[in-house]
Amino acid sequence: LTVGTGGEFTGAVAYMGYPVFFTENAIHKIYGEYPALFSLRSLTCPGVQKGCADSIAAAGGVLYYKSRRGIYAYDGSLPTFIGDALGDEAYDSAVGGGLGEKYYVSMKDSGGRYRCSAVCLGRGRAVFYREGQHLRYPFGGRQRSVRQHPRSLVCSQRSNKREHG
Repeated sequence: LTVGTGGEFTGAVAYMGYPVFFTENAIHKIYGEYPALFSLRSLTCPGVQKGCADSIAAAGGVLYYKSRRGIYAYDGSLPTFIGDALGDEAYDSAVGGGLGEKYYVSMKDSGGRYRCSAVCLGRGRAVFYREGQHLRYPFGGRQRSVRQHPRSLVCSQRSNKREHG
């Protein structure tokens, strides 16, 4: 197969059973069960920012990634920008992961510090928090916490409910 767009590949993932490749300006999805039947669907749109391949992750059936503009949600048709709440800050070196319906991402800000910046609560509904090196939010009676380490995220939870006896 020949890709008809320029630019180097910036990320790849298997999504919904298909290989999906990204450049900064396109998404390429390969269909078919064996080489003679392979076909390519290319979509010119914001793709994965160079250096942010580790931001690609699925949560709740949606694929999330960091583009040059910010965070996008991709459901297999058209990507949707969901990063308005992050403002105009330029981020790079994003690392993301999915846990259930939620997508977590840590990105390096213009000062070179990694910040836990986003929790996307399923289907592109985004709630963004910035709390130093930790990201905390209440959900379903539990306090969830995301600790940030350079180029990785560690997720944990603890119950806020108390046992009475």
